[in-house]
Amino acid sequence: KIQQDISFFHEILTENLNHIWAIGETGFDLSNTVLEHKNCVHLSKSDIIEIQNRAFEECIYTAIKYNFPVILHLRAPWSLCIQKIKWAKKEGVKNMMIHCYSGPSQELKTLTKLSIYCSFGGVPTWQKAVKNRESFIKCDPLLRMLETDSPDLPPEIPGKGKLAINEPGNLKEIVKILAPHLNISEAELIKSSNKNTFNELVPTGLFA
Repeated sequence: KIQQDISFFHEILTENLNHIWAIGETGFDLSNTVLEHKNCVHLSKSDIIEIQNRAFEECIYTAIKYNFPVILHLRAPWSLCIQKIKWAKKEGVKNMMIHCYSGPSQELKTLTKLSIYCSFGGVPTWQKAVKNRESFIKCDPLLRMLETDSPDLPPEIPGKGKLAINEPGNLKEIVKILAPHLNISEAELIKSSNKNTFNELVPTGLFA
């Protein structure tokens, strides 16, 4: 099945190459959503990681071939995630971005040394999401990005509670809540996030 998916991936890539900006999401996920999925319940964790690794390495080599940045989805042990990020950088991937960063703040030093962009959605606005908000605050401002992850992970708005779904229009609310945690203005946070987004895409030639 994985080989069929890889073949389909290359078919889509070939037919739409002029419209593709990045490769992803790709990465590793051992969350309950995956473990309890009907296609995975009969597999061991090591089997799942092996399948995900085949897809991951295929995406990495494809990104290198076409000089595309890579969007990462990481919901697995961070020792494995960091190991594979280091491998990908050594292989030659120029830019990588971790979508909806959920890792520990301690890993940000390593990610900064590797020049890995980290994006954050609505989670840092949640009152109880102390660790994720800490990661947002500690993330290198030259590598920090904002995203909505529509429709999942909506922001928690003071006085309104957590919204039902997320959408791009909520970014203004997210900025309004998070900028004070960085001691910068809303305009500064928007400007830095936009700049980092453009920088991440430069290898594709879209903004060069």
